[in-house]
Amino acid sequence: MAEPTHSRFPKLPVPDRVEALGVTVFAIWLAAVFLLFLTWLHVFVQVSEGRQNELTAVQRDLANLARVSEEHATRTFRSADQVVSFVKDRYPDLGSRLDLIDLTKRGVIDASIFNQVGIIERDGMYSLANRPVPVPIDLSDREHFRVHIAQDTRELFVSKPVLGRATQRWSIQLTRRLNQANGAFNGVVVVSIDAGYFTGFFGDLKLGPNGMAALYGLDGVARARRVGDVDDFGAVATGSPMFRQIGEGRQDGSYVNDSVVDGVKRIYHYRKVQGYPLVVVVGRDMEEALGQHRRDRNALALQAGVVSLLIISLALAMSQFLWRLRAELRMRRAAQAQAWLILRCRRDPASDALLSLNSMAPTEGGGGALVVTLVKPAGRVLSISVNQKAGGPTSKVLCFRDITRETEVAQMKSEFLATAAHELRTPMASVYGFAEVLLNQPDLDKTARNEFIDIIYKQSQNIAQILDELLDLARIEARRGKDFKFERLDARALVRDILRSFKPPPGRAEPELAVPEGDVWTIEADRSKLRQALLNVLSNAYKYSPKGGTVVVKLTRTMLPTGVDQVCIAVIDEGIGMTPSQVSHVCERFFRADPSGKLPGSGLGMSIVKEIINLHHGSIDIQSALGMGTSVSLFVPVPVAENEANSRLVGDEQSLHG
Repeated sequence: MAEPTHSRFPKLPVPDRVEALGVTVFAIWLAAVFLLFLTWLHVFVQVSEGRQNELTAVQRDLANLARVSEEHATRTFRSADQVVSFVKDRYPDLGSRLDLIDLTKRGVIDASIFNQVGIIERDGMYSLANRPVPVPIDLSDREHFRVHIAQDTRELFVSKPVLGRATQRWSIQLTRRLNQANGAFNGVVVVSIDAGYFTGFFGDLKLGPNGMAALYGLDGVARARRVGDVDDFGAVATGSPMFRQIGEGRQDGSYVNDSVVDGVKRIYHYRKVQGYPLVVVVGRDMEEALGQHRRDRNALALQAGVVSLLIISLALAMSQFLWRLRAELRMRRAAQAQAWLILRCRRDPASDALLSLNSMAPTEGGGGALVVTLVKPAGRVLSISVNQKAGGPTSKVLCFRDITRETEVAQMKSEFLATAAHELRTPMASVYGFAEVLLNQPDLDKTARNEFIDIIYKQSQNIAQILDELLDLARIEARRGKDFKFERLDARALVRDILRSFKPPPGRAEPELAVPEGDVWTIEADRSKLRQALLNVLSNAYKYSPKGGTVVVKLTRTMLPTGVDQVCIAVIDEGIGMTPSQVSHVCERFFRADPSGKLPGSGLGMSIVKEIINLHHGSIDIQSALGMGTSVSLFVPVPVAENEANSRLVGDEQSLHG
């Protein structure tokens, strides 16, 4: 085999080459540090925004749950207060002849959620109720009785949870004062609500193992409280920030605090129950709420670490190249030694398999391993090792393990790193080359120097764009749409808004818009992500039609055979077009239809478009002919009709309160 040949390295045109090389290496590492700073700054911003978005979503969900809980409490207490008021109006006329049991049977008193409805006489004895009371019960020591003796506040009193002497169940007592004709104290009307009625409702909110929902009085005592699957009554939380905020006039709000009851750090939302001295509060464990954010953060950090490794590897490679210029002979000898080593290592595994196995010394528990690629079945890779047990009857045992999948994964990683490195190496080479000219030719005229600086700046922009698109694609793949903010949008209004903000290249006409008139076409989409996808496609339409021609954006509506209604946004150009083979690779990373490399771009734009449309449960269709132009169609499903969605919401609410 012929010995590899090596061309001579070029010499720097200035006498002090060592100093110039040192300055150039310093510039390369300065650029690398700057790129690393941009990469991790981008990660920091994305992580910060992701955390804030996650907290905002949790706060929104908690606010909705607090509103539902407050409405549930309001309806419950209003219903109980109506029963209290009814009994209070009838008792002065009928006295002990008021038959609460009969009124309950006839449905006049709706006591489906009440333990008991009754009268506590002015001496504190409870004997008249809607359920039989065999023996009068002395309740004169109860707070909900004694609070009405001194004066008539004309307000409904809501007691702390008590263990009922009549029902033997934890309950909340709602009472109003009874007066004689002269205004003197004549007893109390009481309605007893099962405290478990509220904790059962809170359990349906699904707040997680450490989630909390509670009904507190303004005195800081919990009437009902549920943490995970555990019910709690009577917990004291007077030190909670929500009571301070309510005292300042804020009827609802959010806050993050370590629970004054169990010490768990939660994010809370509370709402004051209108018309009653009560407040509902719901909270989620911060660790549970930010679990997805931590996974997204780790994925972004891993991707940024890979990109950082690429940047450092490129900087190291270029530094090594420059130091070779200092010691040409040493590098030539090293290259020759490397070529000799490659020749020694390039052996056919199949032909040397027996020789290698015979030379492998077996050891107890396993020895070395030989990797062999099989001819049949094609592409399978085996790892062969020799094992021997001490004192066993068998001298040698061959162990075969299929490592094809591990080899394929390693190959895919190597190809991705090689492609990304190649894409970054091209602009880095321009940065290095023109920076070297600027350093080594101080007598350049101002025009040439500005031109070289402009090239360095533009190539640095290209590097930053590649890094941004790599990180953007990695973030979309890692989060799988969890950071998308889906909302119902008018497709035609959205497309018109995007086209108004799009700036075509200098000298090119703005894209034409073909939109049929008719009813509003509603889609459910993330406004910013769909904007990014359409702008990427528009940019490609102009980029790959360098000789001009019309670019048309067409909006239509179509029905799939499966019955799915879709809105189609098509971008049609009169550019260079593609072959069927090129069309099949359009959405692959780093693929570009222009093989000459004259058109700028990273080859990542359509990969990002594909990920965005897939996360919208849509699809992409590309039609193209070489030299005739290309049509890229983005399909986004139309959501369920508003009346059907409303029907489901009503059904869900009824099942929640049932």
